[in-house]
Amino acid sequence: GNASVFSRKGYTTGRHQWRVEIRRGANNASTIALGVASVPSDGNYTSTNSFSPLYLWSCDGHFMRYPPYNEQRDMKSSPWQDGDVLALTLDCEQRTLEIHLQRTGEAKIFFYINCNEPLCPAVNLFNPGQEVAISL
Repeated sequence: GNASVFSRKGYTTGRHQWRVEIRRGANNASTIALGVASVPSDGNYTSTNSFSPLYLWSCDGHFMRYPPYNEQRDMKSSPWQDGDVLALTLDCEQRTLEIHLQRTGEAKIFFYINCNEPLCPAVNLFNPGQEVAISL
C-alpha cells in the first residue's frame, strides 16, 4: 500500500531547505513522489493514505501542480537511482519551490507557490520496501 510522510511543521514565511535521499525503491518507475503538501487537517503526519500534494516531482519525470492549476507535465529528466539525493528549497517570499537532483544537476522549479496556508515537506512511497531519508 501507499505510505506518506510529512514534516511536522508547515511554512508560510521564510526560506526552507531539506534533502531527501532515495535509499531503496527508485527502480520502480512512478513510485516515489516528493514535494510539498498542505498540512494534514487531521494532524496525522504519517499515514497509510497518499498525501494530497500541491507541487511534486516523481521519479519517472512527472512534474505536477494541483489546485488551482491542475496541470501535469511529463518532463524529460534522468530517472532517479537508489542513492540519489534531491535538495528542495521552499521560498515563501519568492513563492518558489526548487527541487534539484544532485547527481545530474537537473532542477525543477515551481513558481507562484501559495504559502498562505502552511506547506510542509512531503514524500509519498507507493510500493513496499521503498525507503527514503529526509534531512530537514
